Amino acid sequence: MSKKTETKEAPKTRTFEITVKGMTYYVTISTMRNMAKKCPMHVIFEREPNNRYDPNAIKVILDAEPWRGFHIGHVARQTAVVLAPQMDAGEFHPEETWLMWVNPDKSEGGVLVKVKR
Repeated sequence: MSKKTETKEAPKTRTFEITVKGMTYYVTISTMRNMAKKCPMHVIFEREPNNRYDPNAIKVILDAEPWRGFHIGHVARQTAVVLAPQMDAGEFHPEETWLMWVNPDKSEGGVLVKVKR
């Protein structure tokens, strides 16, 4: 009789992009232009449940010099409404979050998110 060998599948990684909105409320146009030149830059997400405009608000904060700790905008509402409950339940743990682009004319940027499934 032979023993069956169990094989564990490596966790799969899923990658998607999240839009950052409202950047001109937090960042000047010239700073956005400078940020665009430095992309990609690491960012972190922080829930903001007491936001008076959106209880699902998620801040996007730079985690790269020279702007470490700088709040640059919020995750777009249509995405935040899905992610906020997952964050609140401790179920959303991105492996990587990178600001990939900034568009000063539209006051937005794009964050590449990698999560294990």
